Amino acid sequence: MSIPLPVYNRNQGEIERARQEERQIQLRIRGLESAISGEVEVAYQQVLTARGLLESIESRMLHHAHMVREVTEYSYRRGGATLLEFLDAHRAFSDTMQGHNEARAEYARSLYLLDAVSGKAVTR
Repeated sequence: MSIPLPVYNRNQGEIERARQEERQIQLRIRGLESAISGEVEVAYQQVLTARGLLESIESRMLHHAHMVREVTEYSYRRGGATLLEFLDAHRAFSDTMQGHNEARAEYARSLYLLDAVSGKAVTR
């Protein structure tokens, strides 16, 4: 009677290959988690920056530009300012409004990006 003793298992190579594949997959998962975390952080920082710019424009610049335009218009109608001064004040107000609209759009884009990256709806 003879009993074969397994000295070498032929599946050792496949077992080791499966272990290496599992290790590679785990490393890819960690890499993706890190990349996603970084993207969320960047998107969040963009939201903060865009909101800060928007608040700055709304709290200071918009009201100031509006007041300068109104005062210059009043002064122009009374003969105290030239047409060029009035037009310059109106142009400055228009530039401020354009900057305000661009800041609002950038804030909305940054919120959308944060929504897309995080997978959750972000409220103001």
